Amino acid sequence: MTISGHRRHPWANDGPWVLALSSSLILLIGGCGPGLPARPPLYHVEGVVLFQGKPLVKALVIFEPSESSPTTGPASARSTATGRTDEEGRFVLMTTKPGDGAAAGDYLVGIVSKPPSSIDKGLLSTIADPKARPAVDTLRGRYAEPKSSGLKATVEPRENTLPPFDLTERGDATPNRRR
Repeated sequence: MTISGHRRHPWANDGPWVLALSSSLILLIGGCGPGLPARPPLYHVEGVVLFQGKPLVKALVIFEPSESSPTTGPASARSTATGRTDEEGRFVLMTTKPGDGAAAGDYLVGIVSKPPSSIDKGLLSTIADPKARPAVDTLRGRYAEPKSSGLKATVEPRENTLPPFDLTERGDATPNRRR
């Protein structure tokens, strides 16, 4: 008994031991059960984007997983991959870090031709400089949405160099098929 008349807990003197045991049990129990699904391996993917036969510079290329297929599994297991074209229209895809690629599977592809500064800043760039004009989207949004662009690509479980995406002003891109 204590001076105040309350009984002391039987483990009161075993503080460090009880703390260590209870912490271990919490960690053990927390480690049980299903873990996060394994992320599929990523494969190097590079390609070229052309507009009317010429390199499309500083375009954003978006690979969105299409529906599942028997060989690649569910689309939900794969993440969207993106890339930015250089001065020659070349791009390399990334999923989580620059150049890491994309998971194997079928993708719907979107391409936006606005330079990075106009995508990031939008109309705010015209507020800072009222005489500045917003960047023009050369493609006029025709290929921006992967689901409606008509562009498709397949990433194989190996290093990938895709055939060029040859875009036209009318919106009838040359199909991206392996030759």
